[in-house]
Amino acid sequence: MPKYVTLSTYATELINDEDDNLQFESCRFTVPVYWAERLVRKYSPSNTLDTFLNEYTYDDTLDWIGKAKEEGVLIGAQIGNVYEEEEL
Repeated sequence: MPKYVTLSTYATELINDEDDNLQFESCRFTVPVYWAERLVRKYSPSNTLDTFLNEYTYDDTLDWIGKAKEEGVLIGAQIGNVYEEEEL
């Protein structure tokens, strides 16, 4: 099993957008698998990380970036359109 997992959420979780000028709506962030599993079980004890990854929405990962920063486990984050294919 991998040591890290990359999740998606709203870009505003990473960047303050008070002026509503943010060009992108999505961001990705990477955290240790053990940490993500712990949060999944905390909010849904019968859920597994694999099930969560197949079913979650951005709303489900609200505040996760902040929690990861506070706990010192945020590996990385990026902002952009994470599901649009790059034009060649």
